Amino acid sequence: MKKMTDSHDSKWDKIAGKIHGELSCDDEVEFSQIMADSSNLHNFEKAREIHYNQVNAGQISKNGKVKSWAKVGNGIRIYQLRWIKDVLKYAPVIIVAFVTGNLLKTTPPENKEIRLSEITVPFGQMSQLTLSDGTKIWLNSGTTLRYPEKFGDDQRVISIEGEAYFRVAKMQNKPFTAMKYC
Repeated sequence: MKKMTDSHDSKWDKIAGKIHGELSCDDEVEFSQIMADSSNLHNFEKAREIHYNQVNAGQISKNGKVKSWAKVGNGIRIYQLRWIKDVLKYAPVIIVAFVTGNLLKTTPPENKEIRLSEITVPFGQMSQLTLSDGTKIWLNSGTTLRYPEKFGDDQRVISIEGEAYFRVAKMQNKPFTAMKYC
């Protein structure tokens, strides 16, 4: 972990040296490599802006890298805290809007339309199918079956014309009814 901290400190030392015009030729090469990363370039520009604002305000002298760099570091921390403060300022408004939106949100009305499917088995053939409730039906030749894609909450009703064999899925609270197809 020491190596990463040394690299981080070295990066900021190069940035401070560049701001104060104290980089050697070798340091300038390293600085150029560091600035190849856009996040480092952004950090450099922010640090330079804070430094020049403090110089212009008379808060630090143009000389004295160590003292002025400490003030630039404080300026960066203040800038970061100010950003957090701005975000937190709007948090109650966002929370109230979110809660109000959820309380006022109405659920769309359920589509009560029952969609029916129909199967007609051609003469000379047989067919088998399983309904949405698990009921298995074997249809004889020439039989027509009409059934809902999904059964209602309280009953299971189908219509049939012809011959069929049923293996009805047991559901105590939902009776299964086969009616003559009209």
